Amino acid sequence: MSSPTVLSLNPNNYTPVMQQYLQARQSLGAGTVLFFRMGDFYEAFFEDAELIARELEITLTGRPDQVHPGGRIPMAGVPAKAVASYTARLLAAGHKVAIAEQMADPKTCKGLVPREVTKIYTPGTIDELDLLNSYQNNFILALYPDDDRYGLAFTDISTGEFYITEIDARQLDAELARISPAELLVPSRRIKQSQTDYEASDQPVVTVPAGYYTSNYDLRNFDYEQARSSIEKIFKVNSVAAFTESKLGIRAAGAIINYLAETQSTASDSAANPYRNFDIIRSYQLSEYMMLDASSRKSLELSRSISASYQGSLMSAIDRTSSNLGKRRLKAWLEQPLMNLTEITQRQNAVFILLSSNQRQQLAELIARIYDLERLSSRLARETMNGREMVALKSSLEIVPQLALALQATVTEDNAYLSPLLEVPDFVFSTITEIDTAIVDEPPILITEGGLVKHGYNQELDEYIDLVRDSETWLSNFELSERERTGIKNLKVSFNKIHGYFIEVSKGNLGLVPNDYMAKQTMVNGSRFITPELKEFEDKITNAETRRNALEHGLFVSLRSRLAVHALELKELSQRIAALDVLLSFAQLALEQSYVRPVVNNSTVLNIEAGRHPVVEQKLAQGKFVANDLSLRGVRQYDEVTRSVILSEAKDPHAATHGDRHAPSGLAMTGMPSGLAMTARDDESIMLLTGPNMAGKSTYMRQAALIIILAQIGSYVPATSAEIGIVDRVFTRIGASDDLASGQSTFMVEMLETAQILNAMSERSFIILDEIGRGTSTYDGVAIASAVLEYIATTTSARTIFATHYHELSELAHSYPNIGNHQMLVSERRGEIEFLHQVATGSADKSYGIEVARLAGLPSFVLNRARSVYQQLHGSRAKKINAVKKPEAEQDISKLPLFQ
Repeated sequence: MSSPTVLSLNPNNYTPVMQQYLQARQSLGAGTVLFFRMGDFYEAFFEDAELIARELEITLTGRPDQVHPGGRIPMAGVPAKAVASYTARLLAAGHKVAIAEQMADPKTCKGLVPREVTKIYTPGTIDELDLLNSYQNNFILALYPDDDRYGLAFTDISTGEFYITEIDARQLDAELARISPAELLVPSRRIKQSQTDYEASDQPVVTVPAGYYTSNYDLRNFDYEQARSSIEKIFKVNSVAAFTESKLGIRAAGAIINYLAETQSTASDSAANPYRNFDIIRSYQLSEYMMLDASSRKSLELSRSISASYQGSLMSAIDRTSSNLGKRRLKAWLEQPLMNLTEITQRQNAVFILLSSNQRQQLAELIARIYDLERLSSRLARETMNGREMVALKSSLEIVPQLALALQATVTEDNAYLSPLLEVPDFVFSTITEIDTAIVDEPPILITEGGLVKHGYNQELDEYIDLVRDSETWLSNFELSERERTGIKNLKVSFNKIHGYFIEVSKGNLGLVPNDYMAKQTMVNGSRFITPELKEFEDKITNAETRRNALEHGLFVSLRSRLAVHALELKELSQRIAALDVLLSFAQLALEQSYVRPVVNNSTVLNIEAGRHPVVEQKLAQGKFVANDLSLRGVRQYDEVTRSVILSEAKDPHAATHGDRHAPSGLAMTGMPSGLAMTARDDESIMLLTGPNMAGKSTYMRQAALIIILAQIGSYVPATSAEIGIVDRVFTRIGASDDLASGQSTFMVEMLETAQILNAMSERSFIILDEIGRGTSTYDGVAIASAVLEYIATTTSARTIFATHYHELSELAHSYPNIGNHQMLVSERRGEIEFLHQVATGSADKSYGIEVARLAGLPSFVLNRARSVYQQLHGSRAKKINAVKKPEAEQDISKLPLFQ
């Protein structure tokens, strides 16, 4: 029989302090660890103690169990001063953590110290700076489903950002991958548990992709009317229509608001407002930004490499920011490229201005001295800022006037990103003055134990400070006089939190102790005593320290409250500085790596001269990367009548196939109707790229996509020149692996991803397809690859790079003028090959697979046998392309020389 859980225990059977613990723990339900403040430690009991001992690798102890004689209650604890680091480790391990604080000073409290749960930490509701990743947002996201639509709302309470949107179900995976929430709130139905008196969320209403920390949340918290009322009250608007018309999005936002109310500042006497740092809910449409699905983000390695490391990602290669503010903003821009030409141009103009500035280095150095103002503004708004953070705020604001002065010498024309920083807001100066006048230069972390406020700020406080300061002199004189009076030369006057002030006498001198010494504690090596005079001093000092600490706390809270009025202005300022940091980073990158300003327009042109891969280039020695050109023009190749006929015949399995008349060299070109002429231009929108593995095809394709993304976030690009017509979506299908969890093979994954691309592409998309059809037989693979190419060519004619080993596909260029043949050049001399990494027109006629195998180190026997088999197979197929025309089932493979 398993032992009872803490949720099923009866608190009345336990001691008063354990009753306190059990009542607090049971109010939290399952899935949350409780840290219970007891003096200088936070303790955990029962299964929570076992969990934290295991997760944190600390000692598991115990205390007698009164309910079960002979048994022990598991117990484990962490020091109060180190609770933040332990909390962070538990959160990283996927646990929620509740903190129960002592609500009164144990020194002045008679009887049981009152305790309450003051905060619940979850992965998505952290705002303490030392618990957060400095260069990425910590979003909590709620979603609400309705048929094939989703309402999404997400916020980072550490920065005060709050977003809302409504999306199609097919866009959910891509948007979740972009936002990468730390916690996902999913609506669920509540199920009554018969064996207990609490409810648990056991039935999620919606299934979300794996890999996210998910919290099932009662469906009732997604109520529209409740959400509408809460939002209008919190944001002081007459109607939620001020933010969005999406009822689904409002439901999701309402759930977040409810969740924050439950987890933030839960103590009954807490005045902190968990929403005070929110100034607006920003509604957005996915159509405002370039779309990147989860697969494309992964294969392009935007902010993380394939191995999930920051190193090797595009962000690691382009990041020249000087602050955490800038790093977060760079990541946000990189994950959400713009579609708005005006905004792209404003960013480019700012980079141009900064490139021309002599103050660029000084600006970067100034920003490097600024703390995370965005998160500090949020802490200030919620009135949770401590003394050290307030000093950090002051020192950061002192940089702002210097920043403005340097920019005034730089900015000579109006710019949306730079101009707002030319003037220093008045609150900056007043905030600096108030903090400098009140707070010491090196305050303690805690705001309840004194040492925060400067001498001279408050007359009453000065009296207490002087009294405490003079106490050190008094104690020194008292110790000296007692040594002279008793003749005990090593007599010491000491203090600790448990016993207060005492006189310590060694064992050998106990015979010299006067009669007025009262024993306080006996030890192995001596004893501790107190005298009436020392006791009177202790009472006086303790009272003074208590009053001093309380007064300092009150003065600090009052100051913080006054400064909080400017929190939203501070947030705006921080966002401007963050953008400046990113734009400076773009300028520095362009200077270091010889990037150029791309022409970005509303065309469907993609012209890149001497383009380079921004990550790979930096890994090679200078000048070693081989640059390549790319020229594509996405234009519709068929009129609407022709297109509709093509699509109708492709959908009808009984429709006559007239493609044979257009099929060069025996390759069947299905889907081209008879009697209809192609209204084609000579422009090339699809590059058919052939060449062996290791020749650089993947690098070339990826660099094109990365150059487009860099251009649409406002950065300069690695090329000698570039013209880029706005791209609405970048699709990549590069490599695949089995999806074992869902039982899908490599080929099935490949086909699913290809289908998603073909169903979602538009004339403005950019598509990378690598080795389509390789996961099945050669004949099926060629047929599928051919059909995919034809479909793109005859529908959207989206700008596409299609890499393949199927050299037969090169014949398509003869029938489709918008398909062009290109190859990766290879030098072959005396049986040795060299990959030139150069793109040229034409089609490769060899794959060099055996030579690549040789370079990989396969045994010579295997290589020689492979060459022999290759010659037999090659010689037996005089018409190698005709295999596409003849179904695989009709081939008599037993007659091939290989099997004879």
